[in-house]
Amino acid sequence: MPFVLDGQTLPPGQPFTTGDVQYPANVLDLWTAEELAEIGVVWVEPEPQPFDRLGPAKSALAASDITVLRCFEQGQTVPPEWVAYREILRAIVSGGDNPQPTRPDWP
Repeated sequence: MPFVLDGQTLPPGQPFTTGDVQYPANVLDLWTAEELAEIGVVWVEPEPQPFDRLGPAKSALAASDITVLRCFEQGQTVPPEWVAYREILRAIVSGGDNPQPTRPDWP
C-alpha cells in the first residue's frame, strides 16, 4: 500500500481530495515526500509477500508426470531418484516444510 491518506490507499494516477482541496492525478509523482507529508499523505512500505512454495512444487510435480509416463510406456521402473523427487514435491504440496528439490536428470 504505497501512498496513504487518512488510512486509505491512494490509487496511482488518480486525483484525490483532502479537506476542501482537490489534488491532480500526478501530484504523487511530482511532489517530494516532505510536501506530501504536509498535506497528510505518507508512504507506507508494503509488507513483503511470503515466497509461494506451493505453486512451483505443483508445477514441478505435474511436469514430472511425463517422466513417469515415459517410464511406463517403455516398460521401465521409475528411477529411485525420481520417486524421491516426487515424494518431496508431494510433501510440499501437502503443506510440508521441505526445500524445493532439484529435478533429477532423465533416466
